[in-house]
Amino acid sequence: MFSPLASGYDPCASYMKQRRTLMKTSRPSLRAFTLIELLIVIAIVLILIAIALPNFLEAQVRAKVSRAMGDMRTISIALESYLLDFKIYPTDHEPDGNDRGLNQLTSPIKYLPTLPEDPFSTNTGMLDPRTQEIGWEMASTGNAPIMVRFRATQDNCKVNAYALASQGPDVASGVSFGSARGDNFICNREWPFCGRTLTCPSNQGWTNYNPTNGTNSAGDLMRVGGEHRAGRYCIDSWQLVAGHYPVHIP
Repeated sequence: MFSPLASGYDPCASYMKQRRTLMKTSRPSLRAFTLIELLIVIAIVLILIAIALPNFLEAQVRAKVSRAMGDMRTISIALESYLLDFKIYPTDHEPDGNDRGLNQLTSPIKYLPTLPEDPFSTNTGMLDPRTQEIGWEMASTGNAPIMVRFRATQDNCKVNAYALASQGPDVASGVSFGSARGDNFICNREWPFCGRTLTCPSNQGWTNYNPTNGTNSAGDLMRVGGEHRAGRYCIDSWQLVAGHYPVHIP
């Protein structure tokens, strides 16, 4: 009679060997990514970032433009309230000069709790690295309230007008328009009387920001009020505004 044990055949050892072989063949193969595969993945990620980043940055610019226009609307409401009380607008406002007409909206009478910051300003609201002024800029026919008490009418012969400007996206992008970079409101100290014989085209006036030319297009965000069609100046270098021009103003 045949005996497996007598012949040296161990069925248990044979079974365990077959089981180990089966486990090895059924176990999934584990291996790392190759260098080529990693480079392909990185390239795909960079392509997706290159597609998404410009859209994200443009969305940021559009949001700042909307915020600036909303803040300018709020400031203009305060300016009209100021006009009702003093019969004149505040004086000019220059972010890098001594004129601080918009501050008259917060003290001593609070037409605004605080003056909103121009979204296109730096943290200081003063100068950008190219030495261009940034922050709200306002040209006005008004005087300080203390001057109104001693003067029956303002210098500009009963013309009450203002032009409020934000330098807009081009202050950060370095877009140039003519000789201006960032600041596209020229003749702001004399506005709206930029020259009795002024003709267009001329940069004596301002260039409006137009997003249809790209979100970082040259031009300022503008809001005007009062008798802003008086005087003489150019809009977008070619549109002439010609209205009442007092005889004593050159």
